[in-house]
Amino acid sequence: MDGKREISNFDFLNFMTFLEKRNRLKDKKTKNYLKNLFCSKKLLTFYIKSLIEEISFLQKDGSGVGEIIQNHGEKVLIKINQEGKYLVNVHPKIDKKKINKWDESSC
Repeated sequence: MDGKREISNFDFLNFMTFLEKRNRLKDKKTKNYLKNLFCSKKLLTFYIKSLIEEISFLQKDGSGVGEIIQNHGEKVLIKINQEGKYLVNVHPKIDKKKINKWDESSC
């Protein structure tokens, strides 16, 4: 032999098996990556839709953004610029202890 190695049928089959395993692993990783991207897209789409819905509620007549003047537990006194002061109910999911004076609020 003058430095050249002959490729036997056995070596060729081993190499082909190696390539098939590697391609299957790549396909599996690609599928998992695409699945994760799809889940992320669904979450972001839901988040964007909820933000759009919240913005549309704030743009309706009768909606306003103001500052909290006094916290009365279940109700809060809010001052909206040039419109006056309003006594509004606090949503049950909101922690009443965390509502501070001069925080911004939407009603």
